[in-house]
Amino acid sequence: MDSEENSPYDILGANQNMSSDNIKKRYWKMSLMVHPDKCSHPQAHQAFVKLNKAFKDLQDPEKLIAADQSREVKISDNSTGYSIGVYPTGNPVPVPSHILELRELTGAEAAVKVFWRISQNALWFLFASAGELRAMREAAQWRKLQGISMEGDDELLADMDVKCQPKRDEWMTTLPPERKPGGMPTQSTKFSSSVKEGRGDTSAWTDTPSDRAQKAKMDYLEAYNETASLASNEEDKKKKSLDADLVDKYNKERRAKSLKTWRKVLTSRFSAGSYQRNFL
Repeated sequence: MDSEENSPYDILGANQNMSSDNIKKRYWKMSLMVHPDKCSHPQAHQAFVKLNKAFKDLQDPEKLIAADQSREVKISDNSTGYSIGVYPTGNPVPVPSHILELRELTGAEAAVKVFWRISQNALWFLFASAGELRAMREAAQWRKLQGISMEGDDELLADMDVKCQPKRDEWMTTLPPERKPGGMPTQSTKFSSSVKEGRGDTSAWTDTPSDRAQKAKMDYLEAYNETASLASNEEDKKKKSLDADLVDKYNKERRAKSLKTWRKVLTSRFSAGSYQRNFL
């Protein structure tokens, strides 16, 4: 909105094909964004004044006709060596600066602007809408079936030959468990070509983003608690084994020996030679 020469359509971001109701909605939305009481930008007041003026110009029939006529074709050069052609669609289109002429076709092709570029002998098509592009392609396809060839038909039909394969989700191509071919029947008197299986967890089909976030949080907490319990169990086992070793060591050193144990000790102590002497 810095330029004083901007058309009302450029200021509002609209085009001639938009209805008055849509233009009014666009004006309301932008006026709330640039209102001085709601926007802290230093130039908010100037932008709000310019926005109001553009909307009033589009409401005036005489100024609306003047804006439509000035917007038909407006070409300006820039520093990159390219020109920007602004057309009734309101979309800037990059156009080479070495264009020889700009002419309009007649008849059914009147909505199409054709740029003739001498250097590469090529046609540049600019369409006001997707419907006009579809109509032009249908006309080119009809001419091809009739054996008629016009300049630019190859470019129009080039994109129609390349068709991308439609991608389908997994649930569209995978049979549910109850429809999959099964194995041996469970009863000898009745045969079945399928085995009933559960679908498992199908909540992912209907979960909202908040539900998925809550489930992820609960899964994390469950995994954390399980890991913490395993670690505490390992520590308990180590502590119990250490206590048991200490008890066994104490019993081995401090507890009184039985007569059988003393007999073995004395027998091994006083035995010598080729025979054993028993003192007990």
